[in-house]
Amino acid sequence: MKCKRFKFMASVLVLALFIFGGGTSALAEDYYRPWVKAQNLTVKNVPVFEAGLGVETSGDIWYVNSNATGTDAGTSWSNAALTIDAAINLAAAANGDLIRVSANHAETFSAANGFDCDKAGITMIFHGSGTNTAVLTFDGTNADVAIGAASCRILGPVRFLAGISEVVRAFSIEAGGVDFILDGAVFPEPTTSGFEFDIAISVASGAHRGTVQNVTAFSADETGASSWLSIETGVVHDWKLINNRVFGEYSAANVMSAQTNLEMFIDGGEYTNLTTGVHAIEFQGAPTGSINNVLLRTDTQGTTIDPGAMTVNNCMWDDEDTADTIAIPCLLATAGVASIGPVTSTTTDSIHGKIGSDADLADNSLYDLLGAGSKTLSISSSVGASVEGTNTDTLQGKIGTDAEMSDRSIWDMLEGDGFNSWPSAAAPGTDVSIAEVLRDVWDVLRAGTGGSEPGTNSSLVDILSGTEGIITYPAAAAPDDGVSMAEVIRDVWDVLRNGTGGAEAGTNSSFIDALHGPAGVITFPVGAVPDDGVSMAEVLRDIWDAVRNGTGGSEPGTDSSVIDAIGANGSNILTVTAGSLYGASGQTFIVEKTLISSNILTSGVDITGTASGGDILIEEIWMETDVSTGLATGTNFTIEKSTGSGLRVFFSTLVSDLGSGVTMTLSMGTITPGTNSLYTLKGGTVLESGGKLVAKCTGSHCDGAGTITLYIKGVRVTAGATLDPA
Repeated sequence: MKCKRFKFMASVLVLALFIFGGGTSALAEDYYRPWVKAQNLTVKNVPVFEAGLGVETSGDIWYVNSNATGTDAGTSWSNAALTIDAAINLAAAANGDLIRVSANHAETFSAANGFDCDKAGITMIFHGSGTNTAVLTFDGTNADVAIGAASCRILGPVRFLAGISEVVRAFSIEAGGVDFILDGAVFPEPTTSGFEFDIAISVASGAHRGTVQNVTAFSADETGASSWLSIETGVVHDWKLINNRVFGEYSAANVMSAQTNLEMFIDGGEYTNLTTGVHAIEFQGAPTGSINNVLLRTDTQGTTIDPGAMTVNNCMWDDEDTADTIAIPCLLATAGVASIGPVTSTTTDSIHGKIGSDADLADNSLYDLLGAGSKTLSISSSVGASVEGTNTDTLQGKIGTDAEMSDRSIWDMLEGDGFNSWPSAAAPGTDVSIAEVLRDVWDVLRAGTGGSEPGTNSSLVDILSGTEGIITYPAAAAPDDGVSMAEVIRDVWDVLRNGTGGAEAGTNSSFIDALHGPAGVITFPVGAVPDDGVSMAEVLRDIWDAVRNGTGGSEPGTDSSVIDAIGANGSNILTVTAGSLYGASGQTFIVEKTLISSNILTSGVDITGTASGGDILIEEIWMETDVSTGLATGTNFTIEKSTGSGLRVFFSTLVSDLGSGVTMTLSMGTITPGTNSLYTLKGGTVLESGGKLVAKCTGSHCDGAGTITLYIKGVRVTAGATLDPA
């Protein structure tokens, strides 16, 4: 229901614009076209919908652009307020007012309250993207911006830039700034190394229900910053930090609070702190809430996060000092119910306790005890009998004695120093070792000696890719029982590449010849419709006939190609004909003509050539003068038909209206053509076949080097009708 209601309201607004004379000119100074809004028209209780950002407001809209040269009234882009604070002063509290800030706006703040959003319900939208966004620079130690009233919002990619070595804070969210939202802002790395915000966002006690989301912040060039967001003076509740990316060197933490805040919520994003041993997120009190799906990057896992009493879920840690690492779950500095446990504990409830304490392991690692170092591990009698025994009931007996293994370990045999003596090849069988079979496989695959099958002196490597290749390549054969892969491959090769026809005698064109080789298809067949027993070449010929050749393909009697029907070949427009789509009745086309002011005489100058082939509806003409002089002298500038029915002079305006840099359409002529009261509506005309369009200056000839370019939108009344510039 809400969607239908809005569509109705939007329709009423647009209709009202045209009825009350706004036309399209009401949007002329609003270069951000997704918005549709009424200007100079008050419609009570009808909200304006800002479709570009999904912002709906029933209040007033104010504009800010430091480069504006108008009246500073804030009512349009051309008359925009020069500062954000000036726009706030123009807005009304609790009215839902919207402040739009242009992408090229820039301000510098040297003292506190560079602007103070001290009126409830104001929404600021910052336009632009990338580096083409508003920049707010702070060049005073105490410079900041304040949020002093409820339900204020700052939306869009505004950049807050530190312009001095230490700005105490950029944002001061005061106690009255409840329900504040900051979305999409950027705190870029300052252009001068050493410049920084000590605290980027400061939240005062009582500033409840704030949201900071989709914010990017950098502060890595200087070591003096304290934190990105700090809750300093007292308790707040229901705060949300969502999908923020904060990268810097902070002495306290990226996010810092010593208060017992309630229902804090942090979800998504990434927080990197480059300061050694310092948290990325630290709540020194016992706040409630949760921290979810966050990547934290510090140099020490145990001091990455201090959640207070908050729940931590699916948070990962990565070592910011080490390259090529993969994030792992966060580890709290103090053991909890689900923690790994203290590394000095001997209780078997911890992983360390399960392995053993330093005293249990005599200060040796498992690596030492398993034989990598100088230490040895005592084996209990339960493992088996003496390690020197040959009884197969013992572990040693299962592996083998030193004599049996030629004093080589399993590691030597698998990876280390290898076998003392490799056995000869043997086919798999009883009492044959894995090494003998492996030697046999190696002989066949790599050495080319034939392995256990004498007489085959080509290895698999030779057959597949070696320099020796197949000793004698067999003749081609169709796949069948008893036929080798080499024979089938030879047959396929003959067909695809050699052109000998392979196993199918009589076909002497290869596949490559047929597709793109120099020989091509020996005899290209005539066109045929797709059917059983019809080749692709026959169908391709049929398509070519219909699309390009104009012979009609397999459908006799249709002698026009697709290009003929369209009237254009993808590069150029062909001759306009009545039978082509381009020349069809109702088809729109544009004629462009530039006239020099001194060539426009009282007797007239041709704008177009003579219309031929039928009548043409002149639907609209756009006129643009050059930016230097435009037209000069003369009284009126007129456009008329050279012949035909109806009103001959269908456009007239003062020459003085067409000075430099003017855009005008037929409906904007200042003089009503004709004297009949029926001709009060200004618009187009019908140019009959044989007529042309002529421009004149009345009173006297126009003069000067200025130009006027006319863009004529014509619609063919008769199929095949044409009109060219004079």
